[in-house]
Amino acid sequence: MVRAVYRWRVQAGQEAVFVQAWRQGTAAMRAGVRGAGGSLLMQSYDAPSEFMALACWASMEAWQAFTERRGAAPDPEAFQALAAVSELVSTELLEEKADLLDCSWEPDARLGLQPPA
Repeated sequence: MVRAVYRWRVQAGQEAVFVQAWRQGTAAMRAGVRGAGGSLLMQSYDAPSEFMALACWASMEAWQAFTERRGAAPDPEAFQALAAVSELVSTELLEEKADLLDCSWEPDARLGLQPPA
């Protein structure tokens, strides 16, 4: 499994546009690009114009085939909207060695915790 880490700098005031375009483009990729397993988008608390996505790819070959593709992106409008409001700062590929995430968060009444909004 390959993980790709993407970092963007988004124009101030365009964060909601960016998130919507990212959702739309990522959904299209997951549905129509062989080897694309989806992605997780995060926004910096300290610098709200900075975003990072952690994407899951079945293999390095799948990622390379997508990045070297000829023709249109799976959802050209979404990718154009992303490019219009952001700058891709970096891309890094990593080989996944272990995944111990469990992001299915349940409220714990004993501690007075509530699920995130």
